[in-house]
Amino acid sequence: MANRTLFSGTKTTTAPATTAVNEAGGFAYKMTDEHALAQYAVTGCLNGTFYATAETQLQTVLDLASKVSPEYLARVAVYAREEGLMKDMPALLLAVLSTRNIELTKRVFPRVCDDAKMVKNFVQIIRSGQVGRKSLGTALKRLVQNWLASRTEEQLFKAVVGNDPSLADIIKMVHPRGKNEARRAFYGYLIGKELTPAKFKLLPENVQAYEKFKKKQGKTVPEVPFMLLTNLELNKDQYRQVAEDMSWSALRQNLNALSKHGVFDDKRFALKMAAKLADPEAVRKAKAFPFQLFSAYRATAGNPGVPNEVANALQDAMEASLSNVPELNGKTIVAVDNSGSMSSPATGQRGSATSTISCLEVGSLMGSALLRRNPNLVEMLAFNTSVVRERFNGRDSVLTNAEKLQRLPGGGTDCSCVLRNLNAKGVTGVSAVIYVSDNESWVDSRRDGYYGRRGTGTMQEWNEFKKRNPKAKLVCIDIQPYGTAQAQERPDILNVGGFSDSVFQVVDLFLKNDLTPEHWVGSIKNMEI
Repeated sequence: MANRTLFSGTKTTTAPATTAVNEAGGFAYKMTDEHALAQYAVTGCLNGTFYATAETQLQTVLDLASKVSPEYLARVAVYAREEGLMKDMPALLLAVLSTRNIELTKRVFPRVCDDAKMVKNFVQIIRSGQVGRKSLGTALKRLVQNWLASRTEEQLFKAVVGNDPSLADIIKMVHPRGKNEARRAFYGYLIGKELTPAKFKLLPENVQAYEKFKKKQGKTVPEVPFMLLTNLELNKDQYRQVAEDMSWSALRQNLNALSKHGVFDDKRFALKMAAKLADPEAVRKAKAFPFQLFSAYRATAGNPGVPNEVANALQDAMEASLSNVPELNGKTIVAVDNSGSMSSPATGQRGSATSTISCLEVGSLMGSALLRRNPNLVEMLAFNTSVVRERFNGRDSVLTNAEKLQRLPGGGTDCSCVLRNLNAKGVTGVSAVIYVSDNESWVDSRRDGYYGRRGTGTMQEWNEFKKRNPKAKLVCIDIQPYGTAQAQERPDILNVGGFSDSVFQVVDLFLKNDLTPEHWVGSIKNMEI
């Protein structure tokens, strides 16, 4: 009798055997340590995800960081901060680097710890003992001292909000000397020292004004962080003054808080704030992500105190935030995963601080952004165990298409179903297929009954797809990292993690043949530090 495996009539397209089992129990390919670390660095959040706890993610990152060279570790930390705009991961990687190579730590510290929040994160991680040390030591203290000395009093005063550790805690830890009497008086003020009248007069004018305002010795609201004013008694006009002085990011984050004080009751003022929010240059300068604007839009939905003009401005800002989305050169299929695991928070479970934005919402925004920028070239699909029958119009706004996709019914995860569907239709003329998913495919591991002896379903179908589309490229954007992939890296396949503009930039370079042979990891290795 003939061998049923060889002569079954089914596709026998060769794909490399799988090397791992993913978190969902499906077969997958294990990433290299360098690639996995990069994936965690710009996607990970050190919080519980759908498949992994925060503790598991932390241990995984620490293990991976111990296996790569200090030079690569330094580059990943910088890349995660400057390109991924992450907060926790760069600080963690820098802390690990400080235990391996102090000279490299000194070199990249200013680029990773580029604001007070990053310094606080770094100090908190060191003090936790998770990286093998619990104190800063002489070298790290000096780095923090230099950071403090390089900031103006105004910059430092903006950083007083926040604890664990607070800016005062850090100053007490590193004992900065201060270059003159004014700076030494200011450090004393920050740590709560009682100042003489003469030393009080050395403080910055806005700090003096704030202290006087607290004692009701002035009517003009001082220019200080909004959180320092929330416990004070301000009238409606004073709150409008505060809103006008806010940065773009602060205004976006505090719309509901401002509305409670009737700030937007004045139509003219509401229009003025709407124009500020919609300003494309302000959006780009703030490095805003589309999902941040979506979060603000949704947070204000149903709040009668936030007028339509302001809500619409958030949509305009969302469109402006897509300026770095690549313009594609050929027909592209964008497949967005809407399976059950995509309902988990994009930044993981953080208790009361858990993000309200899910992986599905991030994925739908990314897919809709590509469609909006390339309405005549992109076809966006939703999938779970099969491709969802729904059409998306590239002329519609990003928000319209994203919300439409989010309302579709979900299910399990079969990443190969998209390519299987395209193969069944005999689709040709495609330049690229882009997946936006958590890549936790498991349904297709059971369908063909090979249980890992052959390649993943995605690789099987991709090889079949390439017969009709030989120049096509496959991009797998991973919203949440777990160290495995459904498609094995090769010249026509890119696995990349994250949901910032930098991901779009890397994808653009890959599709235009401008990346190094190692793709994403290669672009990180080539960074100057």
